[in-house]
Amino acid sequence: MPRYLARSAWPAARCAANPERATIEAAAAAGEGRPILWLNDAVEVYMTQVQGSASVELTDGRLVRLAYDGRNGQPYTSIGRRLIESGEIAEGDMSLARLKSWLRANGLAPGERARDLMQRNRSYVFFKIVTAFDPADGPTGGSGVALTPLRSIAVDRGLWPYGAPFWLDAQLPWLEPEPSPFRRLAIAQGHRLGHSRGRAGGSVLRRRRRGGTPRRAPSAIPAISPCCCRGGSCGERAAAYSADGPTAPP
Repeated sequence: MPRYLARSAWPAARCAANPERATIEAAAAAGEGRPILWLNDAVEVYMTQVQGSASVELTDGRLVRLAYDGRNGQPYTSIGRRLIESGEIAEGDMSLARLKSWLRANGLAPGERARDLMQRNRSYVFFKIVTAFDPADGPTGGSGVALTPLRSIAVDRGLWPYGAPFWLDAQLPWLEPEPSPFRRLAIAQGHRLGHSRGRAGGSVLRRRRRGGTPRRAPSAIPAISPCCCRGGSCGERAAAYSADGPTAPP
């Protein structure tokens, strides 16, 4: 089965040139870079980059974690939105499972439809391996600390520093499948990519799935009130949306 690069220790000179996803993948296939981990499934590599972290069971049974370690600086493009706009998947039918199914059914080899679609998202996320961790802890966020379900949020690092407190006020499906009031203090501990960037953009880490993989709150994510504001009132509110989850695609 083909293996796909999860993270490459890319030479500094190449990072300065901000190579896009297709360039990085082509170079990896040619033996450039120093990969630290290989996965069997290109779809899971892609989704790990969208989520920003993952737990990986190695062939010898050891469990390691992938923690966010930077990105190439290229713009993020939602491939799920592309499939909706092209009529490949109806908006009402879009889900993470549906997106993965489409990708696997449409070819992951270079030049095939699914691979070409993923490469339209020029953004590429890099990871570092974490081996010393408590399995009971959440995944490691971009801030370098373990994330706490329903208390940790990922934000646009171009606007907000790690450690900034936020008051969240939203209707979310955090207790049951149906949305219910979600009001609490949260801390910025993760880095968020293009689909929820901006002053009001963010996503909340939810409970972990079976096997330890984190979930992020879907669809409507909070009206966010920063508790320490930059150039604005601490009472300002704005609607924010996440591209994760069952109602909006990565």
